[in-house]
Amino acid sequence: MEQNKNHSLSVEYKQGLTASGISDVLSSNDREAILSICGGGKVKISGENLKIIGFDKVSCNFKMSGFVLSVRYSAASQSPLKNLFK
Repeated sequence: MEQNKNHSLSVEYKQGLTASGISDVLSSNDREAILSICGGGKVKISGENLKIIGFDKVSCNFKMSGFVLSVRYSAASQSPLKNLFK
C-alpha cells in the first residue's frame, strides 16, 4: 500500500488541532505528542490538556483536543551506516 506523502496541520486556538499525512503516533501524554509524518520526519506538539480524539492509520488523519503551545518539525533521521558508505 502506497501512503500519501502530503501533510497538512491546522491549529484551532484553545481547541486542538487536526492533521493529515500522519503515519504513526510515537508517543503521547497530556503535555506532548510526537507523530511520524508519511514520507519521513516527525512533528512534536506541546501544550496543555492534550488528548487524542482520533487517529486513522489507513487515511493518515489525526485529531487532538487541548491547548496547543507549540508545533516543532524535525527531519527524518538518517542511519549512521548510511554516512559510512557515502
